Amino acid sequence: SRLSFKPHLRLHPSLRYQLRDDDFFTRVEAEPIVETGMLSHIVTADLSWQASEKLLTTVSFSRQMASVTTPARYAAAAGNTPTFNADVNTWLLSADCATTPKLTLTGAAQYTRADNFNDFADTGLPLGVESEQVDLTGRMTYAVDRDASVSVEYGFYHYLANSSAEAGDYDAH
Repeated sequence: SRLSFKPHLRLHPSLRYQLRDDDFFTRVEAEPIVETGMLSHIVTADLSWQASEKLLTTVSFSRQMASVTTPARYAAAAGNTPTFNADVNTWLLSADCATTPKLTLTGAAQYTRADNFNDFADTGLPLGVESEQVDLTGRMTYAVDRDASVSVEYGFYHYLANSSAEAGDYDAH
């Protein structure tokens, strides 16, 4: 569901809610099928502002509240493994600028943080998600003619891993 309104000609706020209920069925040869479920509630707030005819900016915040349930939750031998929670927050800032009728510049910065590692430390299981990720992208598009354009794009991605559970951070270009 989505709710939006236009309090001003150039300002467009909106609020979205998404519900995802996924069921996964996996099977290893000669073993019974195992069902795992994931339930996500995703709430996103956007604010778009068209500063001029040539410039559009968007600021967005999204929170995904997800929970994963496995059959181990009901197994006494596994100590009744609790539901695994993975709450993730994402902030996004983007801008599109048509500098000339033929040249458009686009850029975005996104920051994602999950801070829910070792949610069930008292059970001895290191469940949860804890990471940070920064994504920076930029694109320049030139319209050669009415039906063709050429683009060049660059992206930088930095992943800050959880040192308690992952090998290390990494960058990608």
